[in-house]
Amino acid sequence: MFNHTQNKYGKSRCSSVRYTRLSFEVLEDRLAPALVFVSDIRQGQNSSTPLYLAPFRVGNTDGVMFSAVTGGGDRRLHFSDGTNGGTIQIRANAGVGPLNARELTPIGTTVFFFGSNGVETELWKTNGTDQGTGVVKDINPNGSSDPMSLVVMNNVLYFIANDGTNGRQVWKSDGTANGTVRISDINPGVGANKGLFDLLTPLAVAGNTIYFKANDGTNGTELWKTTGTMASTVMVKNINNGANSSDPYGFTATGLGASIVFAADDGTTGVELWKSDGTTAGTVRVADINGGNNGAASSNPNNFIYVPMQGGMVIFSANDGTNGTELWKYDGTNASLLKDINPNAGSSSPSQMTLSGNTLFFNAFAPNTGNQLYKSDGTAAGTVLVSTNQAANMNPRYMAAKPGSGVYFSGTVQLGGELYTSDGTAGGTVAVAVPAGWALDTIQVVPVLAANGTFFLSGRTHRNQAALGVELWKIAPPRGAQGPNQAPAGTNTNVTIQPAMPYSFNVGDFGFTDPSDTPPDNFQAVKITTVPAGTLDLFGQTVNAGDFVSVSDINACGLTFTGTQNDSFTFQVQDDGGTDNSGVDLDATARTMTISASSVNTAPINTAPWALSMNEDTTLVFSSANAYEIAVSDDSVSASIQVALAATNGTLTLSGTSGLSFSFSDANGSGTGDGTNDSTMRFRGSMSNINAALNGLAFTPTPNYNGGASVEIVTNDLGNTGSGGALTDTDTVSITVDAVNDAPVNTVPASQYTLEDASLDFSAGNGNAISIGDLDAGNEDLQVTLTATHGTVTLSSTTGLSFSFSDSNGTGAGDGTADTTMTFRGTVSAINAALNGLTFIPTSNYVGDATVELVSNDLGNSGSGGALADDDTVTIHVVNFLANDASYSTKHDVTLTAPNMMQMTNGLLYYVSNPQSLSLAVGAIDGDDTIIGDPVTTAMGGTLTVESDGSFVYDPPANWAGDDWFAYTVSDGTYFSTATIILHVTNSTPTFDEGLMGYRYSTTMNQSITAPNEPWTFGLLHYADDDDGDTLTITAVNGDPDNLDQAISTSEGGTITVSADGSFDYTPPTDWTGDDEFDITISDGITSITVTIVIRVTS
Repeated sequence: MFNHTQNKYGKSRCSSVRYTRLSFEVLEDRLAPALVFVSDIRQGQNSSTPLYLAPFRVGNTDGVMFSAVTGGGDRRLHFSDGTNGGTIQIRANAGVGPLNARELTPIGTTVFFFGSNGVETELWKTNGTDQGTGVVKDINPNGSSDPMSLVVMNNVLYFIANDGTNGRQVWKSDGTANGTVRISDINPGVGANKGLFDLLTPLAVAGNTIYFKANDGTNGTELWKTTGTMASTVMVKNINNGANSSDPYGFTATGLGASIVFAADDGTTGVELWKSDGTTAGTVRVADINGGNNGAASSNPNNFIYVPMQGGMVIFSANDGTNGTELWKYDGTNASLLKDINPNAGSSSPSQMTLSGNTLFFNAFAPNTGNQLYKSDGTAAGTVLVSTNQAANMNPRYMAAKPGSGVYFSGTVQLGGELYTSDGTAGGTVAVAVPAGWALDTIQVVPVLAANGTFFLSGRTHRNQAALGVELWKIAPPRGAQGPNQAPAGTNTNVTIQPAMPYSFNVGDFGFTDPSDTPPDNFQAVKITTVPAGTLDLFGQTVNAGDFVSVSDINACGLTFTGTQNDSFTFQVQDDGGTDNSGVDLDATARTMTISASSVNTAPINTAPWALSMNEDTTLVFSSANAYEIAVSDDSVSASIQVALAATNGTLTLSGTSGLSFSFSDANGSGTGDGTNDSTMRFRGSMSNINAALNGLAFTPTPNYNGGASVEIVTNDLGNTGSGGALTDTDTVSITVDAVNDAPVNTVPASQYTLEDASLDFSAGNGNAISIGDLDAGNEDLQVTLTATHGTVTLSSTTGLSFSFSDSNGTGAGDGTADTTMTFRGTVSAINAALNGLTFIPTSNYVGDATVELVSNDLGNSGSGGALADDDTVTIHVVNFLANDASYSTKHDVTLTAPNMMQMTNGLLYYVSNPQSLSLAVGAIDGDDTIIGDPVTTAMGGTLTVESDGSFVYDPPANWAGDDWFAYTVSDGTYFSTATIILHVTNSTPTFDEGLMGYRYSTTMNQSITAPNEPWTFGLLHYADDDDGDTLTITAVNGDPDNLDQAISTSEGGTITVSADGSFDYTPPTDWTGDDEFDITISDGITSITVTIVIRVTS
């Protein structure tokens, strides 16, 4: 369900659902409770049959949440505030549902329940709005988890569910997917666990402990407990020893911490009364109430209820074998018969136990009266029949405690199952009044009390003798004894409408108050006293002067006005206090509704799903085809509007950008992004162009991320239409990215070479390591299978590895030493430690290609998707000779000849491993077998000539130093081997001797220097040297080549002129002494150095 179709308690004020208009009913006697029909949810004779009623508040509105059958025949979730217009259907934020909502359980501002999306039944929640309604967690991804027995302890939901793997177990939820976890593992290994829990025995809360019964496959069905953790979920006691079952039931808190009473069969005394404080020693039988059959007969205790009277006790029904099934009590010490209502061996069969104040009401049978209403104060004398005034065998059922004291119940008098009320006296046990022309019978549920003091219920409904099926009713509380009803008051009001656009009035437009009644009455209707010139309609029918319009119809957006100019009409408000005893329910003054026709900007409305889920590393596409589209609507159809999108933990890509602009900046915002892989983007365009771009919007989560994510859309209409300025709408789509198993990834080297009968080590040190990786493996085990052809493999260690296992993923094999195949398991770190140093030994005397295959399997450790694998193979060339990498050195501009004894160099074949002394020749250079004996150009521009015998001549590039290289291939005529030769071309860096004093030149104040000036003054290059004997020149002064032969300033303001040959002229600063400096760069044509020249000027 999308935001723009929200119910009236959500974003939109008016519900899109229209109900049949019902005229209001005057409550004829407000001094007593009265029944009020709420809504014909499933119109006509068919029944909506509201069930699972739960009191709840949506926003500031109290009411009841329930499930009811709609016109389509599906049971769906509803909320009602007690009015027809306020009775609405609540839909899912995305997809279908919820269908067949059951066990509605409120916690704060959330109602939990289990329901279906049409395919599977899971745990749901709602806050009373469409966007807040969805599945909490898909507990069983492959089917239905069938949650049941929902209870609340310390504001946490507990329930029973089946995840498809562990069977029915106890779960808890904080309302989030991550916070919905299993807390029991009873009878592990049994996939279905169909007998784990009894559907008729719910979880029971006592203090901070939950009790239940379960079967662990060893001890039978026994008493268990949990405080909310896996560790605390334990069997309390094996009451019926061995594999037999005590089959406990009726767990009832005694009001004393975690203490409970219940019924169980210990295999000796039959089904009797037991108690437990949560410990094995404190779980004991209270009494063998029925001692018949040598103690083995059962009293079958049932209908337990804790009451505070007489210091506190548990009242229940039981059969002692003598008095039949009668009313019993347990005071914490002893169990005793409270009263034998049906004397002798007959049974009164007490049931429907309902505590109201300090009185227990219940249904019991006696021969002369049949089933009637009884009450008890916990004593025999105070346990009495309330009334037989109405009918014999009234059979009270569906009993609900009233605030203070008394009960409502269903009693059979005329039609069967009519609603009665009782204060515990015969005179106060009467039928609840039904409006004239109506009839209610066959009550279906225990009446539920909402926070505003209104009871809700459902039952078979007739109006004017026409059947309406089983529908929703409420019990209006009595008006009280405050006297005749006083008139309410309306308010003169002004509303502004869009010309020619229908305006739906809301109840606030009429300014209803009831200041003279305490408590004030409710707003019931509006009487239209004069009509406007424009069109005033009620659900499309013209409203005339004198017509009444009910508040429920106004709430359903039924009262509308359409006009093109200013207008007005008058009205009187009416309350629901009635006119008994000369009361007045209508405002004495006709108020004026002034209508101003003016173009007013209307805020845009986003359409967006509330919550979605997706798998890790997939893309979620919002589109109409996928039934969860993001779209915008605005009253400005053609003008430009602005949309900002922001994603957390992912990026967004529009389906297109036609007609959109990302380049703008003003008070409403600046364009950002480009519509592709953006975490945020802001753009503008017409509504049609924007919706075209949004239809197909793709959300891509961060790689390998799982957890919560979101997409936020903020639409700004830029104030295009009417007054009021720019208006915005903001919506956020919550996305759950479900973990999906990531496949393992192998890392293997390229093809390898090894000599015949020689081992090959795979290791990080050799640059050819084999390893595995898995992003989501954590500390879980993975499985590796190694298979060698034409040889064996040996792990470097087996620490942390297992070779003994067998399951659907494989069977352990080998032991890690000299195996042709091995299969083992371990963590990623343990496996990689074993693979670092893996040794391959070829078969003896084998020459040819061999392989080592690595298959890694993650065993499906993380997320959905099952076990995944990676398979890689390393080819190993087993040869009887092997070319090896080598290197040579020569000075720059010096020819290298190999072999050459003077240069101490060998030919290329010197570096070939050739244990069998085969006849070998160099057959190719850099892969080219046509250039042997011919000069070729190397990678860095040198000249190389290689002969087949491995001799070669190499001339480096002119005036260059560095590393050059080429590849050579050696062959015996059948096999070949290739390696790389590195040619180091060297050059010595020039040096400069600065002298012991740190300077080479000095002069006196105002005395210039010219160098060279033999024999006393040498040029700058006199103190420079080059080990290679290269000619040196000065190439720059103070870092700038243009400063050569130019007079420039020194560091202290002197003047220096330097030439490339090292000669210079220096003039010191006037009347100055000290150390003056300048820099020179000296080069040998290949490398250069920069030195600082210091000239000392003395006095």
